[in-house]
Amino acid sequence: MKLIWLALFVGLQLSTGCKTTEPSGKTIESSELDLSGYSELVVIAYGLSCPLCANNLDGQLAKVNGVERATIDLNTGAVILQLTEGHSVTPSQLRAAVDDAGFTLKEIQPRVSAE
Repeated sequence: MKLIWLALFVGLQLSTGCKTTEPSGKTIESSELDLSGYSELVVIAYGLSCPLCANNLDGQLAKVNGVERATIDLNTGAVILQLTEGHSVTPSQLRAAVDDAGFTLKEIQPRVSAE
């Protein structure tokens, strides 16, 4: 019975267009941002709406060499990325991963931790 409910949930998410891009297509330009000195980033993605979305995005970000972990907040679309030491992650790699997952990259910014 649980399997039937899971199948119905997945079908509903796929039929309602779970993966989406922002209608206006506008994004905040971050292609010139040098990410090499940061160990954590905040990435804002438009269109995250369910756990399947988060899992899809997490899988795409995991393919980026230098991304150690992604923590996704579905309510805000914020993704906190922890990067490996000495990484060479670029904004274009992150944009491609977000695009491949079916979402729109809105912003990339270094994460400033409160001390």
